[in-house]
Amino acid sequence: MQTDVVLRAVYRAKDQLNREVKGDVGLLCARLRKEAAQHTDWVVVEAPKRERNLPRRRARRAL
Repeated sequence: MQTDVVLRAVYRAKDQLNREVKGDVGLLCARLRKEAAQHTDWVVVEAPKRERNLPRRRARRAL
């Protein structure tokens, strides 16, 4: 079974990033924060909270 070209590119990028940060998770997080600050339009942000809750569902009666 042959590996997909896209998967090979993803694995290659992952390995390159791991070599650059030398396996240090703190360094990786700092780098991601720096990139997020530079490219605010690329970053996915949490959706705003809704002001009101959905109406409650009526409880079912026992038969």
